[in-house]
Amino acid sequence: MSRHLVIMAKRPTMGRVKTRLAKQIGNSAAYRFFNLNLQNLMRNLGQNPKFKLHIATTPKQAARDAYWPQYVNVFDQGDGNLGDRMQHVFAHIHGQYGGAKILIIGSDIPYIEPKHIMHGFETLGRKKVCFGASGDGGYWCVGQRTSPKVTKLFDDVRWSSQYALADTMKNAPANEVGMLATLNDVDEAEDYYTYLNSRR
Repeated sequence: MSRHLVIMAKRPTMGRVKTRLAKQIGNSAAYRFFNLNLQNLMRNLGQNPKFKLHIATTPKQAARDAYWPQYVNVFDQGDGNLGDRMQHVFAHIHGQYGGAKILIIGSDIPYIEPKHIMHGFETLGRKKVCFGASGDGGYWCVGQRTSPKVTKLFDDVRWSSQYALADTMKNAPANEVGMLATLNDVDEAEDYYTYLNSRR
């Protein structure tokens, strides 16, 4: 299997997920959203024959938790900032599985569909790197071909800021970057209520 999709996801635990959102809508509602969205992502993306799904989780011991479905491979994200951990994910999947095209997505984007994932893999057939932007200046998806690859893709990125996508893109050759659909994550109460309205 040359195509691998990785969801970066904390083990859902009340009070430890979506903490910024929880301050606005309460721990219970934030936990329910995160848990339901992660379950939906695993169910919708986890048994597609065109790619293999993995979960890169934290804390380390959560990789052995019974919470995860058997059809999903789960491993530890590693240490460091978000860029360090995503670099570790790319290296792990390539080293363990020989993955040639690897996509990493977040666990708090409720609008992801299989078509978005397939577009990412198709883009990596033409480009070294791909991004799916989010409306806050970050990104819901980053993908990379492992040969040839961009070795310092996450250097000097201002994480959790409006500059995260722009900073990361500076580390890749401009003519080797492909863009996917823009999808918003759910970090603020406004995002949460927009998501609830979209389900009606």
